[in-house]
Amino acid sequence: MLPSLIESFARLEMREDGLKCRFLEGLALMETDELSQAVETFRRIAVEAAAIGSERLVASAYGNLTHVYGMMGDAQGAIASSSKAIPILRRLDDRVALAKVQWGLATLLRETGQIEASIESYRKAQEGFEQIGMRADTAALNLVVADLLLELGRDRDALREITAALPVIAELKMAPEGMAALSMLRESARRQEINRPALRELHGYFEELEP
Repeated sequence: MLPSLIESFARLEMREDGLKCRFLEGLALMETDELSQAVETFRRIAVEAAAIGSERLVASAYGNLTHVYGMMGDAQGAIASSSKAIPILRRLDDRVALAKVQWGLATLLRETGQIEASIESYRKAQEGFEQIGMRADTAALNLVVADLLLELGRDRDALREITAALPVIAELKMAPEGMAALSMLRESARRQEINRPALRELHGYFEELEP
């Protein structure tokens, strides 16, 4: 449906609304793992948003590019995109988007095997989410960090992350498969153990929800 909608906004000279539709297109491409096409879409959005003087859309486009490049393991692309997004987001005081850019960089570091640096970047994203009361995102990152800590053999630290996240996650309405993973993880934490498949299934659930 998007092409006809974008064309309608173009005829009406509603360029910013048309670009917002393009964002939906880019996000849909990310969801379907068509990452190269998503990159091209967000690049075009950034150029067009700059042309109409919409700093917020420029920053959002580069923020999404940071995420896509992170998913692709493209360090150069992610760092270049984040360096363009972050100054604008700070100027606009958009703390949500700033935290999400940090999340994108953390994903890149995780994908490239830089575990310690990835944890540090996830922590920065968590701090941002905590400051604005986004408890679900904070808890989701607790699970991701826990999995990385297990990679480093830091089981006790991982258990603390899980214990901190469980009460928040229990408050959320999740699909049955999410609830099943939560129950298994809660039971393993009670025994001072970690059911890693359940942990990964649960934080995978949150990754699917992440816009």
